[in-house]
Amino acid sequence: MDWKSFIASIVRSLAWPAIIGVFLYLLRDDLPALIRRIKNASVAGAKFEFNEALDKFRQEREVTAIEKSSPVAKVQIEPASLDLAEKFPEAAVIRSFQSVEALLLEARNLLDLAPRSNLLTVVRKLVERGGLDSEAEVLFRNLQVARNAAAHAGSQSTRISPGEALDFMEQARFFEGLVVVALTKLRHREG
Repeated sequence: MDWKSFIASIVRSLAWPAIIGVFLYLLRDDLPALIRRIKNASVAGAKFEFNEALDKFRQEREVTAIEKSSPVAKVQIEPASLDLAEKFPEAAVIRSFQSVEALLLEARNLLDLAPRSNLLTVVRKLVERGGLDSEAEVLFRNLQVARNAAAHAGSQSTRISPGEALDFMEQARFFEGLVVVALTKLRHREG
């Protein structure tokens, strides 16, 4: 390789990094605002997903109540949970979902499922055994989606509100009630 080929190969190798460097230099004043916009756009999707999942859960809950000819009851939430929802809504959502998880883990043990069985599998088994209605799977998936969206909501502008957290807590309590009834049925059949 002669010196002209060597220089041409170096220029070819450095062309794209140089162009990107010049581009970033020219946009140095606008770059922080652009990055914030991209970040907000991706995180705002999480808040939309949270609200959408809660709406779906609420609709499924109402359909379930209509099919069973039972009113949709308001769920009582203790003062400590209300305080948590007011100060840290995302933490309140996660804590509420942990209560659902604990009940489903208990059901997993009663159903003699493998320890590695995920929670959706537990819900499906409860449906198969007649402990839960078939709508319970959809209800649980909507709870999971809402919990995930709340857990991943990042910036101040996309955080969920205390009201949204309370709404999630109410929906989670409703689902817990369904699982408690299913557990009671399971224990009764075994006993």
